[in-house]
Amino acid sequence: MWQSLYRHLHKLLGIHSHHHHKSGRLIAVEHTSFGALFLVLLVFAPQLWSARGVLGTQTYSHDVAVTATVTGPAPTTSAQILSPQDEVVHKKLLVVSGSCGANLLVKVYSNSVFVGSTYCSSGGTFSLTISLFNGRNDLTALNFDNLDQPGPVGNMVIVNLTTLATANPKSPGNTKNYKANFYIVTDYSYRNIGLNQQSRWAIELKNGRAPFRLDAEWGDDNKNTVSLGNSRKTDVGHAFHQSGNYEIKFSATDAQQDQAYIQLGVTVNGPLPSGAGATTQKSYCGSSGATIFCGLGHQLLAIWVPLYWLMMAVIAVFWFNSYRKHKPQHNAPKPTHV
Repeated sequence: MWQSLYRHLHKLLGIHSHHHHKSGRLIAVEHTSFGALFLVLLVFAPQLWSARGVLGTQTYSHDVAVTATVTGPAPTTSAQILSPQDEVVHKKLLVVSGSCGANLLVKVYSNSVFVGSTYCSSGGTFSLTISLFNGRNDLTALNFDNLDQPGPVGNMVIVNLTTLATANPKSPGNTKNYKANFYIVTDYSYRNIGLNQQSRWAIELKNGRAPFRLDAEWGDDNKNTVSLGNSRKTDVGHAFHQSGNYEIKFSATDAQQDQAYIQLGVTVNGPLPSGAGATTQKSYCGSSGATIFCGLGHQLLAIWVPLYWLMMAVIAVFWFNSYRKHKPQHNAPKPTHV
């Protein structure tokens, strides 16, 4: 019985043998390792699959802020400028105040050019400082919600700035032939900022005479100054460490001591609720149930798993062909002896 089992196992593994003509013992005459190699790979296949499953579900504990946009109605109330009234002024910086939708973002425009934003108080009022253009300024204010949707346009106030001499009729924001306006251009869309995350603003200075200097006040008692030299563009950033609404103020000065000013309202999101964030799942590598393939990592496993199965398939084909080649032919004709 054992000899028969041994003979069948040899055939299965690709080891072909015959009886010695004197002793009758089995002697291997041809040997292929396809069967043995296939069985070895088959034994370790569950280990590889287990490692793939373990590493494939690992995550790391961290906070994840998910931002979802839900379309809602735009503000239905308009912002109204109550101060100043239609008048002539002689200073470039002007405080604009009025009524607005509670807790909405108020953006102020001069001649349809954005000149500043701030948050409306819970009592429905706003106040901010803007930089006027030379000559006529048609001032309007609009409420914006947190989807950056505008409300209806409110009243218009006309303010004329007359301190600077006539010079350039093509200056932006100008309706009369006054000196070219020196002003700041930056992103003024509604912006939510993550707590403790660096946020940046691209700043561009229009007109003016180099060299330039830019001063930034972040609304949290932090300030910084950037010397631009002859460059009109820069990139400034800041990280806020407490949640809430902030008023950021950028002030630029050119070689003639002309000033440009802009104020922005931004929101800093608070910390995530306790328990929020990604789920942490323990890795089983190095613990009970660990597999020998854990050390390969995600990227190598992603390559080796399909290659492993492909290798097993190729070996199985060779093994099968080898087995068929050496399988005894029971119906083969017997040789004739003359």
